[in-house]
Amino acid sequence: MKIILLYIIMVGILFAALLEILRVGEKIKAPLNVSGKWNINNISYGDNSNDCIGILTNTKNSNFLIDQSGIHLTLIFNNSAKTEMQGKLENNTMTFHKIFSVTNEGIKNCGKRINVGLILKIISDNEYPDKLTGAWYVLNCSECGKINLSAVREQ
Repeated sequence: MKIILLYIIMVGILFAALLEILRVGEKIKAPLNVSGKWNINNISYGDNSNDCIGILTNTKNSNFLIDQSGIHLTLIFNNSAKTEMQGKLENNTMTFHKIFSVTNEGIKNCGKRINVGLILKIISDNEYPDKLTGAWYVLNCSECGKINLSAVREQ
């Protein structure tokens, strides 16, 4: 009889733990799906930005691919260098960064290693967003401007 009672208590504890996991889990929401191919439909260069970032991005008439695993993102530009950046998705904002080594004398007064960031804001409110807007930045060079861009998801 003691064994049966012990068995019922153990199964009861496991069942209670399962119910608690389900209760907590129903509040968890999956991140927005931003993976796929995106077409850049508008680029505007700020002061000095073409000198600083233009040689790295080469994004005219271009697109990029976003690979997603939860909140972790990999962005791959369809340029000659296949520029790849790692990033994260938090709320409706994607942030990417990459350190580039420049082989010539450097860019402006920023040296041969520049830290480039890309921030993209999701415009759509649905679970499968189709519009992004954002900008490239050189994080360690105050002389460089930014490149604004917008993109739409390829259908």
